[in-house]
Amino acid sequence: MKRTQFIGVDDAGQRFQKRYFDDRLGRDETIVSRGTVRDELVSRLSRLSLDRIDETPNAEPDTFRVMPIHQF
Repeated sequence: MKRTQFIGVDDAGQRFQKRYFDDRLGRDETIVSRGTVRDELVSRLSRLSLDRIDETPNAEPDTFRVMPIHQF
């Protein structure tokens, strides 16, 4: 199993802790920028959407926004 988590480490939403876990390789934690998180998420979502060829593609661009937990 592989798992990646992004956790905000500052109030401005500019720095995130990236936690990566792989059963084979173990665990790794690094601090990454908001831009890096956005790029990785858009890349993953784009790859996931390629698996759904029978669906109509979304005309809206992918977006990323940081919000406080209480707004979810």
